[in-house]
Amino acid sequence: MLISTVLASATSGCAHLNWEPLPPESGASVDESGSATVTGSGAALAWWSRAMEATPAQRESMLRNARQDRSQWRIAMLRSLPGGSEEDSPAASQEALRALLKRGLRDEEEALTRVRVAELGQAQACRAESAELRGRLSRIIEIERDMGHGR
Repeated sequence: MLISTVLASATSGCAHLNWEPLPPESGASVDESGSATVTGSGAALAWWSRAMEATPAQRESMLRNARQDRSQWRIAMLRSLPGGSEEDSPAASQEALRALLKRGLRDEEEALTRVRVAELGQAQACRAESAELRGRLSRIIEIERDMGHGR
C-alpha cells in the first residue's frame, strides 16, 4: 500500500504546477496553410506559439532564419526548447535568457522571456522533486524487502 502511494506520487509528474501554455492573443489569424500571422502587437507571441508547436525540423528552419535575422532573442528562445540540434541545457538557457533581459527587450519579448525563464525553473524543480521521490521509493522498497526477509 505504501509503495503504491509513493509510486503514484512519483509518476504523477508535476501536475501540481498547473502550467498551461498561453493562448494566442486576439488579433492573430490563421491562413490557409495553417500558419499564424500577426502584425504589430502580438507578433512575438504568435512566433513563440509557432515555435512551441513546430516539429524539430521546423524549429531548425526557424533557427536558421533567426540566425540570418541576427535575432538573439529568437535564437535563445529556440535553443531553450528540447529536441533541437543546438538545444541548451535548462540552466544554460536560463542564463542566456536572463542575459537578454538585462540587455533589454521589447515589452512582448520581455514578457515571454520572463515566462520562459520561470517555466524552465519550474521544470528544474519538477525534475528535482521527481528524483527525490524516486529515491524515497527505492528506500521504501529496500525497507519492505528487509522486512519480508525477517530482519
